[in-house]
Amino acid sequence: MNKTALLTATAIIALTGGAAWGAALHPNAGTNGARPHMQNTVFTVAWPGHAPGGGYLWYNQIDPNNGDVACPKGGVSAYVSDNFTSGHYGNSFDSALADDFVYSGGARWSGVTEVDVCGTHAGWPGPANSINITFYKDVKASKKNPFSHPGACIMPKIKGQVGCTITLPVVAQSVPTAGTCAPSSTYSTSGGKRVAAGYAHYACYLPFTVKKGVTHPVIKVALNKTYWVSAVANLQFITSSSGALKNGEWYWDIQRPYQHDEATFQNPGGGFGTGCTTWMRAGDCFGVSSFDLYFALWG
Repeated sequence: MNKTALLTATAIIALTGGAAWGAALHPNAGTNGARPHMQNTVFTVAWPGHAPGGGYLWYNQIDPNNGDVACPKGGVSAYVSDNFTSGHYGNSFDSALADDFVYSGGARWSGVTEVDVCGTHAGWPGPANSINITFYKDVKASKKNPFSHPGACIMPKIKGQVGCTITLPVVAQSVPTAGTCAPSSTYSTSGGKRVAAGYAHYACYLPFTVKKGVTHPVIKVALNKTYWVSAVANLQFITSSSGALKNGEWYWDIQRPYQHDEATFQNPGGGFGTGCTTWMRAGDCFGVSSFDLYFALWG
């Protein structure tokens, strides 16, 4: 299937909401602005709180004009950034989005203690089981690299940590808990099934240590340097090869115009047919104009 046909099919599935349960036997690339309504669900856009390590909001691509982290309530497009754990497709649809940021000061602890991301399950059941948070160094645009993109990943300072990715379980909570991600939507039961509102924003509280009253983030940042952050939802798309849905998908909300450099995307297994098997400009991957992602950083 070519890129145009893939995205057109995606839009139709997203707009029909529940029809996606039986119509889609494989993951889809994006939502193109759809926020299907699902009955008997209750949702809140309020976060349970921020920065359990006592940090400050120092980078904000969610609502920078108001100095807030109120995610959009609809009307925006969103694209896939998921690790599908059901195993029925191998790794072909596993994918990731990433966006860049510059640390220009303002952090209490000169690091990251929380990552907030805005997104949607777009009618899929949800929620994510956990979220993978990975930070990268920046590869600047040059003659050899026509665009900036994530470079070497940054190893978090966590005892016993293997690899750069921090995996945080999604846990419903009223008080921020380090080492978890809090969903902004609440879930209820309808017809014996656990269903979610269209929104699925996550506040991810990174682990940290405290020594002599000082918080030490596991990710440190240097002044005026550019970094990249990626958030990937771990979830089981279907429960069996017959197509019975489990969690479905999560999509990361996008925005325009973009700040610094545009978001990037990779789908190493090539399942979405975008040709972006390594970090490429996300707009080019999906055949749309360049965009940024909704996220905020605390520390």
